[in-house]
Amino acid sequence: MMGRWMLPVWFALSALIVSAGAAEAGPVFFAALSGGAGVAAAAAATTVGSFFTSTILGRLLGSVALSLLQGALTPKPPTPGITTQFTQNGGINPCAFVLGKSATAGDMITPPMTHGKVGKTPNAYLTFVIELGDIAGQTLSRVLIDGDYVAFTGAVHASYGTAAVGRLAGYAWLKYYDGTQTVADAGLLAKYGTYPERPWLSDMVGTGMCYAILTFRYNRELYQAYPQCRFEMGGIKLYDPRFDSTVGGSGAQRWNNPATWAATDNPFVMTYNIKRGITLPGLGIWGGDAMADDLPLASWFAAMNGCNVATPLAAGGTEPAWRAGIEVTVDKEPAAIIEELLKTCAGKVAEVGGQWKARVGGAGLPVYFMTDADIVVTKPQDYDPFPSSGQRMNGIDAQYPDPADGWEPKAAPSRYNATWEAEDGGKRRVAALNLPACPYPNQVQRVMTGYIADERRFRRHNFVLPPDAAIIEPLDVISWTSARNGYVTKLFDVAEMVDDVRRLNQGMAVREVDAADFGWSTGLELPVTYASAAVVAIPAQSVEGFDLLAHTVTDDAGANRRAALRLTWNGAEQDAVTALEYEVRVAATGLLIKRGTITDVAADELIVADGILSATTYEARMRPVAAIATSWTAWDIVTTAPVPLSQIDLDGQKFQTIIAGPLTIAAGGPTTILTLATGPISAGNFWNRAINFHARRTAAGAPSLNLDRRNKEGGVWGAWYSVQGFSVAGTTWDQYSDPGSFVGTYDDVEYRLTTTASIAHANALRDIYLTLVNVVK
Repeated sequence: MMGRWMLPVWFALSALIVSAGAAEAGPVFFAALSGGAGVAAAAAATTVGSFFTSTILGRLLGSVALSLLQGALTPKPPTPGITTQFTQNGGINPCAFVLGKSATAGDMITPPMTHGKVGKTPNAYLTFVIELGDIAGQTLSRVLIDGDYVAFTGAVHASYGTAAVGRLAGYAWLKYYDGTQTVADAGLLAKYGTYPERPWLSDMVGTGMCYAILTFRYNRELYQAYPQCRFEMGGIKLYDPRFDSTVGGSGAQRWNNPATWAATDNPFVMTYNIKRGITLPGLGIWGGDAMADDLPLASWFAAMNGCNVATPLAAGGTEPAWRAGIEVTVDKEPAAIIEELLKTCAGKVAEVGGQWKARVGGAGLPVYFMTDADIVVTKPQDYDPFPSSGQRMNGIDAQYPDPADGWEPKAAPSRYNATWEAEDGGKRRVAALNLPACPYPNQVQRVMTGYIADERRFRRHNFVLPPDAAIIEPLDVISWTSARNGYVTKLFDVAEMVDDVRRLNQGMAVREVDAADFGWSTGLELPVTYASAAVVAIPAQSVEGFDLLAHTVTDDAGANRRAALRLTWNGAEQDAVTALEYEVRVAATGLLIKRGTITDVAADELIVADGILSATTYEARMRPVAAIATSWTAWDIVTTAPVPLSQIDLDGQKFQTIIAGPLTIAAGGPTTILTLATGPISAGNFWNRAINFHARRTAAGAPSLNLDRRNKEGGVWGAWYSVQGFSVAGTTWDQYSDPGSFVGTYDDVEYRLTTTASIAHANALRDIYLTLVNVVK
């Protein structure tokens, strides 16, 4: 008798590799499954829970293998996250590339390097050079730094590349090379061409290698340690025969011209390319070396097209039914990668007469219709209606890498069924499914729903059909109407076939299926919650309760002597704050006149008097000194009190006129409001004078005020001349002031304040201080 079987993927690909034709001979990367141990390990690798052993042959092989070698040879379940989760160092890491869309932390090409100086900070710039793939043409879509997606859309720096925006603006830059580069990076040559260790040389091009250069500027608040980087990548270009017009497709793609290929997320296009072999430039072929005729395109076109069927989403719109994305390292068996790809789409591959047949998304339409009368009754029959309750699965969990969570493993919404649990004695038995090649949350739910529904199809039959059943092949579906079993056009999946070459009878093992198991509607979609992957920056700490007040310094007799500023804050429970910084500036000019630090945080106030003038408007702000991010308060504003020098300061040589008001500014003018004279002034004297008042506009037109001066010499008064003019435009009270000084020898010096207005302004002038002080005699 001659056998004809549906082969599990592990068995099929080992045969593919071992029987690779010589037409495209070359190195082939694989770990061939040979001997009992290899078959046992591979059989176990196809098992996720107990219900993924879907063929009688696989079940029989698995039962033997698992009983003997399970503890030693059963591989650990694949990680549900991305393959390379942390940037690797060293020179022995396997070559890698991405299929579809996935993420990688990459391999550090060289240890981190530093250069440059910013201000007084040496080695202010940190450079990472990270390899992201060993086949050219992969694309970089997004970058995560310390778990946060960072957009690099800012200005392009001549040496560092594109600047980050947002949180890392001004502190991170990116360059990406897709493997088509022909010269070394100019920025690395300029910054590290003379580096004392491992200088970057002009022959360090990296042709065929995808790599990124990340430059970081030192900032202790942004980077507590070396930044952790992860890269979301678009995969290598693959050959899709559906777009090759020379093989029955439509398009310009050609197998012998990789320049015509395109990136894809179709799992069966990926599987097709693995079976034919993926070339690693300069290294050989990873995967199989199958000829085109070994992969009949009618079957593969159907599987590829089935992956692209538009599937509705609860939120509106559609997405392709089945997609895949995974980072491949060439130390992985091609069979293991195909297993992961097929899990994303409920796919199967079988070897039929030396060719590979493909099927996607569960059972298809029946190709053979039978009744009980078609069964050869003289041959053995077997019927396995139901496994024991302990072998049944009635619920399913799944984990997958989620781009929305920074490509960390995420648990999909669990699928439970109370009816099935009741059928299984009230026990919940949940299969744990890992889908490292399926970074699509809604698709994961479709996979889970189809797999667990298909698991509940328990009926299995072994029987023999007459020669007309020779048209049946593995992966076909047959329809059986059976009075004996109560079947009406019930569908069965052909799992195994054996040809009787003498009588041409067809022995087969079948398992019940239902095409509806992989049907989908938006009503089946469960909500997926997303925890933002964005880094939440710790809010910068500022000074609580900060206030700026005008203050007057008094002497021991309680007399006002100097104008000052009083800075107050809430200093209680400031454990992390070691000091407070403050700044004071003149409000009108922005001139910074005072800055300092106080270490007594709990003091709650600080008096600033040195250099502070009376009747002057100042602004001040504060910020804490701490080991975390801090920020200045907003500028607070206040006007100091008009505290002129007193008799004790001037030894009696002070003249001052004060009018409290309010006064009306008369129409016309100039109108004299007040005058003040010094009397005789001898040589060597130095005088200060100051005018200060509040004014406002209460009618149309802006009134003006003017401070005039005249000198008396030789007994004759000179003409009045303007010292300072003021235009009053505001309708609310505002303060006006002007200081000055004079020296000389005069019989007398006189000042006056006058007003001019087109119409009268009632109650528009008040709090007038005109002061003359002899400060040097």
